[in-house]
Amino acid sequence: IQGKLYLRIDRKGEGAKWRRTVGQELYSPLLLAFTEQDADNRLHFQQPTFSGIDSSYSLPNNTVLLTLQVC
Repeated sequence: IQGKLYLRIDRKGEGAKWRRTVGQELYSPLLLAFTEQDADNRLHFQQPTFSGIDSSYSLPNNTVLLTLQVC
């Protein structure tokens, strides 16, 4: 059997923060995906956008924000 073991010793109450942060990086890494688009077959329409969060605001640690874009 092969695998990885992560061991970390923290102060009381701080282990969950580390586990969530490292777990997010290990099991849900950022994925960038690109596709080609035919220049003659583009859709010409404005897509409305909305953001309920100010761009200068940063989420607290231990917070994961998942988004979904439907095209």
